[in-house]
Amino acid sequence: MNKVKNRLSYFKNILFGKEKIDYSSKGFDIADFAMVFFFVQRCITYIAVSLLGKTGPVFIIGILGVIYIIAIIYKYKQNKRLDVLIFFSVILLVLTLSFISILRLADLKFWIFGSDMNLLIQLADVRKNLFALLIVLLVKDFNKILRNIYYASLINFVYLIYQGLLYLLFGNWDAYYSLPARDMIYNMSYGYEMIFVSIVLLTMAIIKRSFLLLIMGSFALACSTFFGSRGSLSVFIMFIMLILLIYAGDSLKINRTTIKEKLRYLLTLGLVITVSVLMISLIPKADNLLDNLDKNKLAAVINSEAVEPEDLDADIKISEEQVSSRTIDSVMEGEFLNSNGRLKIWKAAFKSFLESPIFGKGIYGDRLEVGKRWYWGYSHNVVLELMNHFGIFGLAFFGFLVYSLFKKIIGSPEKPTKLLFIIVFSLCAKLLISDSYLISTYFWLLIGLLIADSKLLKKLSNKKLVLTTLIFLGASIIFGSILLVKDYQNQKFRTIKISKPTVILSTTNTNADTYKIYQTIEDFGFQTVTFANSSRIGDEEENILTITDFTKMKESGANFEDGEFYYLNPYIRPFTFQEENRISTKEFFMEHGLAEPIAYAPPFGSHNSTIEYRTMHNYSFVQVNKTGAKSQPIKIITFPSSLNIQARQLYWKNNDEKTELFSYIEKAAENGSLIILNVNTKNFNLDQINEILALLQEKGFESITYQDLAEQAKLSPAEFSFKNYVENSYMYGYINKYLK
Repeated sequence: MNKVKNRLSYFKNILFGKEKIDYSSKGFDIADFAMVFFFVQRCITYIAVSLLGKTGPVFIIGILGVIYIIAIIYKYKQNKRLDVLIFFSVILLVLTLSFISILRLADLKFWIFGSDMNLLIQLADVRKNLFALLIVLLVKDFNKILRNIYYASLINFVYLIYQGLLYLLFGNWDAYYSLPARDMIYNMSYGYEMIFVSIVLLTMAIIKRSFLLLIMGSFALACSTFFGSRGSLSVFIMFIMLILLIYAGDSLKINRTTIKEKLRYLLTLGLVITVSVLMISLIPKADNLLDNLDKNKLAAVINSEAVEPEDLDADIKISEEQVSSRTIDSVMEGEFLNSNGRLKIWKAAFKSFLESPIFGKGIYGDRLEVGKRWYWGYSHNVVLELMNHFGIFGLAFFGFLVYSLFKKIIGSPEKPTKLLFIIVFSLCAKLLISDSYLISTYFWLLIGLLIADSKLLKKLSNKKLVLTTLIFLGASIIFGSILLVKDYQNQKFRTIKISKPTVILSTTNTNADTYKIYQTIEDFGFQTVTFANSSRIGDEEENILTITDFTKMKESGANFEDGEFYYLNPYIRPFTFQEENRISTKEFFMEHGLAEPIAYAPPFGSHNSTIEYRTMHNYSFVQVNKTGAKSQPIKIITFPSSLNIQARQLYWKNNDEKTELFSYIEKAAENGSLIILNVNTKNFNLDQINEILALLQEKGFESITYQDLAEQAKLSPAEFSFKNYVENSYMYGYINKYLK
């Protein structure tokens, strides 16, 4: 037994060194609990969604918010300090800068308040982002912070392995996202969460000199690499570099004194990589094992006397395909260093910076250029993002931040503190190729550590903290009020309220059948909104709308809107191409004496922030014709919702789909609501159209067009009201959505 212990001790000394790291973290209070809860929020949210359904996330947000309040009160009673006011000052500063940014460049209002990744909703979510700063200021003790993220990593390790197994079993990430249709072959979020677990466990393996934690960290690295994106490896590479170059030997220098330590850590990390590679090779084998278990179970069911093969649920499928990894595939195919469009994004972001290099364009300033093509809008590089937001001052801030970090890592006398900074600095490596610093949990965690470890914090009295907070509060109120007054005066949309059964009948995908469908609808006395693809109108090609039929439609008073000049996916085309499309369509309409289009239907049922941003100044309405969409009847149309009007396809494949569509129509008839029914001329059934039109007649639906809606939405300065302003604000839309 002693021989085994001696052997283990020998190997521990080789991998971890003989020196024990002084690490202790006594006491566990409500602030520590809040920190652990914060870092395991996805696991807790998953449990809440499993038990409570869609209200699960809201429940968790509420619980965590209450925990924060209790922790703030507890900490104040304990030490009589108001350090948490720094958190509120930062929030007020971000809000103030946002208001100033919008006052400078009005289009930023959409990106800050209205986009898919808008700033307010991101900052309001207590489970992530800026709230990392709050929990650091509540705990402050670096040993306790390290212990807390270690506890969180152990929980997440189990949870994320469970999620990986679910993916191998079912071939999708439904359980991870708590949403359907997540069947992509990789999960970027999973990769980054698991790499966080990996480097924390590896760090604790160094501190505790633990073989078990080393193996667990290696397995976490394997899962992150296999199931995640390539970007998660940037975090691990940064971790390796910081450990080898700075932490090992407590010096950047390589000499006789430090070389032994650096080689030892190189051996340890080399072992981690080797073990991870071996574990990666076992994941496909585990997938095959699970498949075989499914096959054996299925065979047992088939062979039982009670069940015949043809009676089996049609949803049972056996995949012969082997599970694959995007990261591993990219390495094997020599595409690991492929930029995947990032070079184009960086070029656009740098071009945007050059337009305002001194002070930048303000908060979310990069979205004005990058957002024209990529719906997330951010630069995918923290340096370019800061340069866009704050000009050369943003670049100076980044330089100061990096300098401060290296100074902390090199100069700190306590190794746990060094390692904590290394962990968080490594996690922020993601910001060099992805994400946005404003909505990055790890960035704000890093800022929190720097503040908590600064001499300035110790010098600030409660009086100064209160004064600083009041200054930022006053600034946010002043600039917010100026923005409110200016924005109020720019009202352009009156809330449209529907009080009786109303329908918009539209057609998309212009072809030879467009006129036939138009006639059918008109014969029932309804109007048709024809989203015309102008390039599909002429006499030169087959299966297009002929000039003769087009002329007949025009002369009979047909209503035409923009259905694309060229049918190209808006997710991949550049902004300049869409502008050419819009101008070509506009010129076609003018040439043929048609009213300028006020509604737009993106092809392929596409819709995101980029599409809204591209169209908001040129169209009053955007109709989204997504196949399989289950939109609800509309009672109110506001400005934000006018750019995302969901249509249902007038077509069904089976009785269930027919029943569901009929229920949609009957619900609108009962509630006096608006419905939008679209006929895709590439996929329709004339008998079904006739049946629906007869039902609409029977239920007394009024037929309108987008031109009619535009008339209702017109608003003159004399009709401005605060009620109308609030109803057409982005925040009202979010609140109303959650209340429903």
